[in-house]
Amino acid sequence: MLASIWGRLSYAADFVNRRGVVLHRGPAIIIEAVNPTEPIKFGKSLSLDNMAEWERLKSDGHKLYPDDRNHTIQPSLESCRATQLYRTLPHELGHWVDFLQKVERPANRLGADEQVCGYEKLLVRYHGRSKGEKERFAHSYAERLRQHLIANCDIPFDRELGREQLAQDGLRLQDFHLS
Repeated sequence: MLASIWGRLSYAADFVNRRGVVLHRGPAIIIEAVNPTEPIKFGKSLSLDNMAEWERLKSDGHKLYPDDRNHTIQPSLESCRATQLYRTLPHELGHWVDFLQKVERPANRLGADEQVCGYEKLLVRYHGRSKGEKERFAHSYAERLRQHLIANCDIPFDRELGREQLAQDGLRLQDFHLS
């Protein structure tokens, strides 16, 4: 892919605190930390999927520089935010919706005696689909959701740092770049 890892879906994750207490068990969308000041370099040759991603990154506000030897993405705080919150998060949610539609909901309709084998078959079929098919679904879902959120004026939204939550989490306001 033509990106750092902006985020990912974990179908089954355990989040525990420092004392080993499980805070969450189940599916999770994980948004990765990125450095908005560090350029990202890629080789000169781009596949069709990577060219589509290049255009999506451009629409997110990243500065893109092709040259003779490679492609460089110069991110900014706002372009990273646009990529992660307004595109990656809905995209990963699309993967989860796809999984719900293809595995979880059909498995819930099975009788008790069929559930274990039936779930396994649905899971094998789901993971047997091509990466391209799964990505197309997630991109399509994300774009529909993004358009809906824009139409309702739900995105974009202003950055907000809750001082009380920062203190509870042991973070300091000065650790955050607020340009």
